Amino acid sequence: MPQNRSCLTDHVCARIVPIFSSLDTAGLLEVSSLIEHREYQRGELLFSQGDAGNYLYIVRFGRIKLYTVSGFSRRPPANN
Repeated sequence: MPQNRSCLTDHVCARIVPIFSSLDTAGLLEVSSLIEHREYQRGELLFSQGDAGNYLYIVRFGRIKLYTVSGFSRRPPANN
């Protein structure tokens, strides 16, 4: 599926993310080499509670809803 990119290169995209903004060009190039572009559909599950934290998700468009699971109920986190 083709990606709709508004940034010219991944390292330019990485620079606008606050946690990467202070990196020099070499650092940005290193981070950008790890970037994978993904598109998700509304309601699609990205990860589940208890999954290993192998990825950092950066949302360019849209939003993510987070829920915690307790027994048989699903509810938003208390600080939401």
